[in-house]
Amino acid sequence: VQIVNVRTGRYSRQKRGSDTIQSWTADLRGIVRVGQGISDRSSKEEKWTLRIRDTDDDKWRSYEDYPDLEPDSSIIAFTENPDEMIIRAYNGRDTLGLYIYDLSKKALSRTLFHDETYDAGGVILSGDGSRVIGTKFVADETEVKLFDGEDTALERVRAKYDAFQVDYIDQSKDGGLILVRMSNANDPGALMIVDSSTG
Repeated sequence: VQIVNVRTGRYSRQKRGSDTIQSWTADLRGIVRVGQGISDRSSKEEKWTLRIRDTDDDKWRSYEDYPDLEPDSSIIAFTENPDEMIIRAYNGRDTLGLYIYDLSKKALSRTLFHDETYDAGGVILSGDGSRVIGTKFVADETEVKLFDGEDTALERVRAKYDAFQVDYIDQSKDGGLILVRMSNANDPGALMIVDSSTG
């Protein structure tokens, strides 16, 4: 696993690769925290491995140290709290939702998002990459759901242009400007930059 400075092109190794780990996940500080992969493909059932790095040191632990996690658990990301890992799980329901697994408490701590009709996908980060502000899921097309407190400007735009489908695309680093796509059945639409303080 390499960290690359996109301005200079220089890179440094954070973690040496492994035959049993094919996927790595970093927390929002940029520190690699999770290694996951198929460790044995020779049997009828694939055998998975999952390793999790402690928050503040370089000790890696097996998933067996964390109740309710399986080696093939769907790890999505971390919140701004490096002890909070976001996983996709059914959790007794018919669709996949996003849940917070608290590594310090070694337990699921809360629901981040769960829709009764559609499976949750990945997460949406703030413009500066420091916070998780929403999720994506696929309905008739890919939809974005911003979490409470993050969707006020988007809701104002949707109310103002109620004849259009208004979709979140991205935002500026400071969150002051939001890029949205507007369209409907009769209008292919346009991209619009919205001031988040006024909508």
